[in-house]
Amino acid sequence: MIAALAAGTVRIRAKMTAAVDRLHHAHVVITEGTSLRVQDATVGRGDALS
Repeated sequence: MIAALAAGTVRIRAKMTAAVDRLHHAHVVITEGTSLRVQDATVGRGDALS
């Protein structure tokens, strides 16, 4: 039982380490203004969801 809990903790820690590593190496793109999808949807030209 304890070994299973330890293995689960190791897996969780490995997943968190991978997530932090991806965030550390990520590029952030900041956009401003209304998106074309929102503009089309507000004037009735947007595609219906399938």
